[in-house]
Amino acid sequence: MVSWIQPSSVPECLSSSHLEILEWRQYKGTETEIEAAKYILANGSRLKKATFYSESAEKRGMLKELEYVARDSCTFVFE
Repeated sequence: MVSWIQPSSVPECLSSSHLEILEWRQYKGTETEIEAAKYILANGSRLKKATFYSESAEKRGMLKELEYVARDSCTFVFE
């Protein structure tokens, strides 16, 4: 992703029952990825599990950055 532009309205795939599991591979924690991930976690009304895979040494910081955004009903995994 080169840049993140937040949609003016929440897409149906996030606000309805479509997205239940998110797997993000090769998550690097760039500013663009963080903003997109926060948006998905905050607006994924049916999201049950979000897993982020990263090889970065800064995993703990990335985890804290996103964990507070995840809904209580969503299992949050960072590997």
